[in-house]
Amino acid sequence: MKICITAKNPSQLSEMANDFEKCAYFTFFTERSMGFEAAINDDEKAPAQLLIDKGVNVLITKDISSESLTLLNDANIIVYTATSKLITDALSRFRNGGLTLAQKTDIDSILQRKENRIMKTASSTEGDYISAHPGVKGGK
Repeated sequence: MKICITAKNPSQLSEMANDFEKCAYFTFFTERSMGFEAAINDDEKAPAQLLIDKGVNVLITKDISSESLTLLNDANIIVYTATSKLITDALSRFRNGGLTLAQKTDIDSILQRKENRIMKTASSTEGDYISAHPGVKGGK
């Protein structure tokens, strides 16, 4: 089985990257031989296609778009989400059955929460601006 984990550096001791599509590196672990390999995530090739070409069976990441999730699932690559800081911790949790299977509804929920935070930040900034500028409608 070939496992890919998104990483910030090309090392087995790297921290996990936050985003599948924008991660700096992919780290690959081969279960049978316990082999390790790292590849840079260059923009010349779609990240999902790179994993397909490398024969990956499992991807572990913190965040992934619904489009990439669909592409990987269609290629029979199982995607798990992890909150681990280090890739070694994520790999250990995978081996112990402690990761969550990524599902499109989960991804949509994450995107909605991000959008809500952006809207809340924009609203509070606008409110601060109005309070500080009495001539603006709604100001003091």
